[in-house]
Amino acid sequence: MSKSTGSSSKPILTPAEKQGLRDWLASHEFRANPFDVRVAEHETKREPYLHTYFISTPYYDEIREAQTLIVYADQGCGKSAHRIMVARDCRPYNPSSTTLGVQYTSFGNLAELVKNGRPLTASDHTYLVLGGAVHALIETIANDVELTAHLSVEGLQRLRWFWDVFCPDARDIIWFTEQLRAATGMPLMYDWRAFDQAYASRQLTNLFAGQSPQWKPAGRFWIALADAPPTPIAENLHSPLFLWQSFMRLVRQVGLTDVCVLIDEVDERPPLAGNPDFIADFLAPLLADLDIMEADDTAFKLFLPIELQNELQRQRGVRMDRLPTRSIVWNHESLADLLRQRLVVFSDAKVSDFEELCEPDCAAVLHSNLIKTAMGVPRKLLELGDSLIVRHARLHASQPLLTWQEWETVRSESQSSPRAAGMAGVSPLRFDKASGRIRIGAREIVLTGRLLELFCVLWDNANEVVENEELIDIFDSDAALRRALSRLRDEIEPPEAETPIYLVTLRGRGVQLNNVAKR
Repeated sequence: MSKSTGSSSKPILTPAEKQGLRDWLASHEFRANPFDVRVAEHETKREPYLHTYFISTPYYDEIREAQTLIVYADQGCGKSAHRIMVARDCRPYNPSSTTLGVQYTSFGNLAELVKNGRPLTASDHTYLVLGGAVHALIETIANDVELTAHLSVEGLQRLRWFWDVFCPDARDIIWFTEQLRAATGMPLMYDWRAFDQAYASRQLTNLFAGQSPQWKPAGRFWIALADAPPTPIAENLHSPLFLWQSFMRLVRQVGLTDVCVLIDEVDERPPLAGNPDFIADFLAPLLADLDIMEADDTAFKLFLPIELQNELQRQRGVRMDRLPTRSIVWNHESLADLLRQRLVVFSDAKVSDFEELCEPDCAAVLHSNLIKTAMGVPRKLLELGDSLIVRHARLHASQPLLTWQEWETVRSESQSSPRAAGMAGVSPLRFDKASGRIRIGAREIVLTGRLLELFCVLWDNANEVVENEELIDIFDSDAALRRALSRLRDEIEPPEAETPIYLVTLRGRGVQLNNVAKR
């Protein structure tokens, strides 16, 4: 019998049940589980094929542009997927790009400093960003022999100084030998003690003089970098902006045009995770000192949780008015596209429609319910799909198709989970009259016609009761009003809510729109 953990609703499968799941997936010609959330959350597993099922959300093209931008999204809505896609469009991954991509997702001890009450400075962030940037530039040059021809002797020496100062691994000889072995493309022949001495005295070129002509160019670049005497920048010039500008001169010297810094995972790193106030304190020094973020040929992309928006507004000195923002949002159509694409990719195009996996009499409704219950959150879509096929494999692995009864059980369990029960933290409703767009967390609903007219009246009187007599003028009859309110409630209320959260009917009085955010 399967066990379940206290921290997750997903059961731990027995060996027989695991085999049943594998057999069921194989019967539909899946090479892997298209709903496996662990793969979706594990970058090293998803990066090689993320581009095959990535769905472009609104503003994705703007996110890719060379401009500083804050990108907000709810947890599970693809912040990291968007960041990875932008990074893979830059150097060192894309050899045709002239943009250097720098991923700032590891924050050293800065998060602990914030927790302990030590105010951060722009320099704290600059040093870590420069560490990632130097690594990315070195990897880019090593991978492209044509770029090395543009790097002057003085440039190589300055690059060595940046490596020494901002990259702790420059002093790790074990790490260096691993890089060198990978770059040469062949086994290295050396005496360890002689190597240690040559590395310390910058004599590796002489040590490998007989071997390096057979190496790949990347190996010879690593040796030249290790042997280069560093050209330092005077300490009185160590302002964050001056250091960044000096680094940018190296970037341009090798033939690249700009740098894109991608900041992500601030809501996943302890002690920042679950603490928007800590995250705001952590980012405030960087956002208050915009010298680097507005430097020439530099763009910062900050992928942040949406609940951080108000926290940053309250931070002193943070110039949010100078930082454009965009949001990652998913509607029913884009979630359906994501589901379809994952099925295609994981089955090598053998399955292209979720309804193919369901019993015919419930296929369309089950598909629609799955999309709606995900509430605009891709991770929740995957979790629901995974729970559904795991339950099927546990109980009916020999049957090829998913049933409505199985879905009803999975949906009921998801609605009673701690995550669904925590409705006190429900996202506020936001509304843009000009476009007719409602935003609730990661969900986006577009209203038109009379439904939009109805909602505008409710929005103008938010948190107050609007009498039925006032609303019925929009429609031909009381019955038409009731139908419209029902349609509106279906659009905006989360499916797991047992009672209305946003649109409340007060019998004999009227309707009241609650939990709104007006700014």
